[in-house]
Order: sequence, then structure tokens, then C-alpha cells
Amino acid sequence: MTTPLSTLDELDAAFDVSAGPPPERIRRQLGFLLNEYWVNTSDEEAVFHRVRSHVEAWRADQGLEIAGRQDEDRKRSGLLAMERRAHDMVDHMLRLHDMATEADRSEIEILLLRSYRLDVRPDLIIRRMSDRSFLTRCLSHRLKARDEVGAGVVTGRLAELPDAGPNDLFAHARQLYRLGRNEDGLKVLRRMSEMDGVPAAALTFLGRKLLTQERASGAEAALAVAERAIAVQPDLGQAHWLKARALFLLERLDQAHDAAVAAVNLIPTDETFIQLLRRIEAARSAAGAAEGQS
Repeated sequence: MTTPLSTLDELDAAFDVSAGPPPERIRRQLGFLLNEYWVNTSDEEAVFHRVRSHVEAWRADQGLEIAGRQDEDRKRSGLLAMERRAHDMVDHMLRLHDMATEADRSEIEILLLRSYRLDVRPDLIIRRMSDRSFLTRCLSHRLKARDEVGAGVVTGRLAELPDAGPNDLFAHARQLYRLGRNEDGLKVLRRMSEMDGVPAAALTFLGRKLLTQERASGAEAALAVAERAIAVQPDLGQAHWLKARALFLLERLDQAHDAAVAAVNLIPTDETFIQLLRRIEAARSAAGAAEGQS
């Protein structure tokens, strides 16, 4: 199929059509390569058969038994074909869904939900779908299956929707924390805090993470978040407790004491609140004794 060259002076000969191999020979060689040698890498079954033929040839050359594996190989080949058809079906349903009327979409979504539950291209389905009700059902499935990674994919998609609100971002952040992705979770919480209508519980959660991940350097931000949460829900004991913790780190002991007392008054049985109040009282007593000695 090519023109052999041995020196640079012969380079022009490569562009001389009349001096090249006969067209019939080229066609035969191309036919052999296309039919017998080259493999379409997007065809999983063809790749499987090619690899299997080489493995069986090696086994035969080594004098190894291959008959016992033929049934297993046939099953594997059939499963690959079924998987490919299932993938093609999901692609087709997603295209139909994009073009369908509102009335027809519900029927297609039922099929897509079944495919999702069978783990047939689940990430693609989530990425392409934007219907909140559909995504919520997918999330419910992942939570029931205790699939934290899959649930994180769905909450991430819900947080990307044009109508995503603070509750969507809060749910995604909590899922990220469950997966150990604390830095990503804090970034999502910060985005959430910039939105209107953030629930007090979500703000308190953000404040706690600021103190956990940033310690004293995050105390000022945690204090601002706590005060915002109290403004939204004055009777939320956790918000007053967060305020007390932040003020304690900032060494504003009198204000920390007032906030801790407010937290304990709201939830008198919470041992965490009580312990914080005792620590603050001990710190105030120590500070008062030191001042008296000076």
C-alpha cells in the first residue's frame, strides 16, 4: 500500500501515482485491514471478540484447555451486547424526552426512572434531566439504597437547577460532608449564605462548620452567621449556642455568657449547652481573679 524509500532523493517518487502499487492491491489490503484486523473501539463486543481470539490462540499455543471457558465467554459476549443496547435505549429516550410534549414526557420519565434504578447510565440521566420531581425520585432511590456517592450526584444536579434555592444547596453541602468532601461542602454553604430566605438551621450548620474547619479565624464569620440565624428564628437554641461559642473564641466572655444562658434557657436538657456555659463561667472567674491580683 506504500512506496518504499531508502534515500531522501527518492522522496518525490512517493507522490508519483503511476509509480505506486496497483489500486486493486490497495483495495485488497484495505479490505483485509477493515474486515480482519482493525477493530472499532466504540464496539465493545468487537473488542471483546478480538481480545478473546488472541487469548484463545495463546492458550492453544501453550497447550491449555479452552473448552471450559467457551460458555463463560459466550455469556460475557451476550451481556456486553445487552448492555450496549440498554445504553442505546437510554440515549434514545433522552433525545425523545427533549423533543416530546409535556403530556408525553411523563411516560418517557417512567422508563428513564426504571433505567436509572437499574444503573443503566445513571450519571448521564441525572446530567441531562432538569425536572425537579424526577430528580427528587432519583434522590429518594439513592437514599434508600444508602448510596452516598449517587445521592451526592443528584443533590449536586438539584443545586445546579435555575430555580435552585438555599434548601437545595444545603442538602448538597450536607451530602458532601457525608462523603468527606469538607472543603467543597463549605464552599457550597458559603454560596447558600448569599441567597435570600436561608433557613436558620442551615445558617447554624454553616457557622458550626466555620468553627470546626477554621477555628478562631472563622469566629467572626460564625458570629455574624449566628446573629443572622437568631434574627430569622429567635427561639433556635443551636443558634444562641453557636453565638456563645464564637464569642468565647473571640474572648468576649460577658457576651458569650449571655448567649450561653439564652441557649440553656431554650433547651435546658442539652448537655452540650450546659458544658459550654460552665466553661465560659470558669473562664470569667479566672479572668476576674487575674484582674483582681493585678
